Amino acid sequence: MEVKFNGKALFLDEQLCVQELIKRVAPDLDGKVAVAINKEVIPKSSWQSHKITEGDVIEIVTIAQGG
Repeated sequence: MEVKFNGKALFLDEQLCVQELIKRVAPDLDGKVAVAINKEVIPKSSWQSHKITEGDVIEIVTIAQGG
């Protein structure tokens, strides 16, 4: 299945939940990111149940301190 991940095409060989996707693409950032799919923020409490589907537009951003 093909999705768009942070502006680039990403091919997945199986359906993943958000939690699994983060572990694959950003294992060092697990839990330290914000996720939006199709312009809708996905709360961390839904990461295990929200499935990625064909054509999804996924944006993952890191949370950083500012000053």
